[in-house]
Amino acid sequence: MRKLIFFSLSLFVLASFSSAFALEKQGKYSSKFGWYSKGQMVEVGPEHVFFTGEFGGTNFNDKDEGFMDKASVVCPGSMDINKGMHDGHGHCVVTDNDGDKAYAVWKCTGAELCKGDFQWTGGTGKYEGISGNNSFYAQVGIGGTPQGYSIWEGEWKLP
Repeated sequence: MRKLIFFSLSLFVLASFSSAFALEKQGKYSSKFGWYSKGQMVEVGPEHVFFTGEFGGTNFNDKDEGFMDKASVVCPGSMDINKGMHDGHGHCVVTDNDGDKAYAVWKCTGAELCKGDFQWTGGTGKYEGISGNNSFYAQVGIGGTPQGYSIWEGEWKLP
């Protein structure tokens, strides 16, 4: 009897542990992405600059250990900044702790906050075939520095 109880308890603990780290087939999330930009900014007219480069940093899910929590994010892109108005677009590669990647395409417009959307377009490993629509806003150049943050909200779906 004692062996049966121990075996049942062991299976329960193993099942609980496995399900805690399993990626669901779909869901919603919100997260914060802190980034540092690097690249080249070229003056292309009065009060008009054009940036090409990347925004890189770490994404933190609002629910600890949730979807894409503590994931590396690299977003190559461009930003046309004309008289304080931003018009940006690019791609992102989000890499989780297992090395699996999700790919996205983004765009945004706005003044101090660049508001926009992005879509999951595919991935590797557990993110293969990922899709979903997301919205975000980015605080660009905090205090004139190359640092900023983005707030992400959205959904994902796996095949």
